[in-house]
Formats: sequence, structure tokens, C-alpha cells
Amino acid sequence: GVIGRYCDQPEMFPGVAHFHTVRVNQPAGKFYTSEYLRKLCDIWDLRGSGLTNMHGSTGDIVLLGTTTPQLEEIFWELTHDLETDLGG
Repeated sequence: GVIGRYCDQPEMFPGVAHFHTVRVNQPAGKFYTSEYLRKLCDIWDLRGSGLTNMHGSTGDIVLLGTTTPQLEEIFWELTHDLETDLGG
């Protein structure tokens, strides 16, 4: 899922005009391969801030800080390239 975050004064703080958080559900058994984690981090380095929180309070991988135009790109890469089930 996405937690939308917007700045009330984007003209003063353009770097955080929108700084959304993306949560990726953990796989069954909370088991990740190192290959999966590398690919996930590569996507986040390209499309987001690079800040992560592994297993936040919900047990998900939390990816902190991306812009609105990147959201669809992130979801496409997660579901098609990494074959991650994002749920409904």
C-alpha cells in the first residue's frame, strides 16, 4: 500500500513536496532471498529516496520517500519484475 504524504508549503520545501511511503507485504514465512532484496533495493534506489525500514511495525518492508509520478512505476516493477503479490 501507499501512505501519501504531502507538504503544506511545497514552494518552500520542493524536495519533500510529496514524500510517499510504500509498504511491501512480506512473503510467507518472512523469508527473503538476497537476490530479491538486492532487486528491491535497486528499484528503490532508482525510484525512491533509498531510505528503508525492514519489517516495520506491520511486519512489512517500508520504503520511505518517493514522488507521485514514481508510484505506478514502482508497482509495475514489484508485480511484474519481482512477481510480488501486493494484495487487494
